[in-house]
Amino acid sequence: MAIRYEHITPARLEALINDPAYDRMPAIPISRQRAWSQLRNPRAGAEDVLLVLAWEEAEMVGYLGVVPDRLYLNGKEHRVGWMSCIWVDPRQRGKGIAGELVRQVFQAWDDRIIVTEFTPQAKRLYDKLGSFFDVNPPPGIRGYLRFNLAKLLPARRPSLRRWRPLLRLTDSLLNLPNALRLAFWRPHCRLSWEYMAEIDAEAAAFIEAHQAGELTRRGQSELNWLLKHPWVLSGPVSDAQQARYHFTALAERFEFIALRLRDEAGNMAGLLVLSVRDRHLRVPYAYLTPAARPEAARLIWQHMLRMRMDMLTLHHPELVETIRHMRSPFWLIRPFRTAYILSTRFAGDYEAQGELRIQDGDGDKAFT
Repeated sequence: MAIRYEHITPARLEALINDPAYDRMPAIPISRQRAWSQLRNPRAGAEDVLLVLAWEEAEMVGYLGVVPDRLYLNGKEHRVGWMSCIWVDPRQRGKGIAGELVRQVFQAWDDRIIVTEFTPQAKRLYDKLGSFFDVNPPPGIRGYLRFNLAKLLPARRPSLRRWRPLLRLTDSLLNLPNALRLAFWRPHCRLSWEYMAEIDAEAAAFIEAHQAGELTRRGQSELNWLLKHPWVLSGPVSDAQQARYHFTALAERFEFIALRLRDEAGNMAGLLVLSVRDRHLRVPYAYLTPAARPEAARLIWQHMLRMRMDMLTLHHPELVETIRHMRSPFWLIRPFRTAYILSTRFAGDYEAQGELRIQDGDGDKAFT
């Protein structure tokens, strides 16, 4: 049976999630929350392809998502699509559907594609296609505040899932003395700071002054899109939509926190955007003066301790280097690298770029 491929633009996406047939699909290609967010992407055009669906007659057997964006390389602005969430029905695997989905996206986006957070299986597919080259930004860090072996180890080695009860007991035993250790930590940010509901004009100007060499240069409208239209909802129990969606639509806890820092003169000295997913804290975006970096680190630790976070992931190069030279509350800090691949169309401009900065929230990473 021939496979048919359908390109989904914003208007078609809105029609798809409002169609009663969407609620009867055994597998859905996008959650409603993610779709509504995609429709509000300030960098998406009316004709941009946001999804490619693979159909066998009336049954969807695969899909591949795309997030429209812009890249800045070698002094040029480029329209680009971040590939995201590729899935093929297990009964249909081995038939070349995944490779054809990628080729369809390349065609729709004129070979202007970037990818991150891919599985080893997906990386083998991309390498086989020969359409990408590797981009390797400086490594970040993972800082471990509390023990959570019951979650971390099975995620790395699925065979350990049956040992989760024992791992939970181990976590409880290790976290008893660890809690006593953390009780003596009282990090205090010595700069004035405040929470922000949205990125205002002052923050937008500060961001623009501190984003030289950035790959995507996301500004006021893009960060407000992130803060106001998340892809993941907070919910303690999996709902019917999550059961039909093969990527994340729900987490026990998911939120964004925006923070503004000011120096003693009252001038803006920093902006942090934190993301919280369950007990994992990330810093998708950080813009800081050199003097504000140690205080930003203390402010991050303060939030981690108050919210009982287990782990921090951080990629901001200067903030990473600052933390490496500070006494921190983490029982372990490990280097952590995120891989990116970019379509070969950009190879020349990438080589001519020189220093390139990638914020941890670029692409769809901040949303998940």
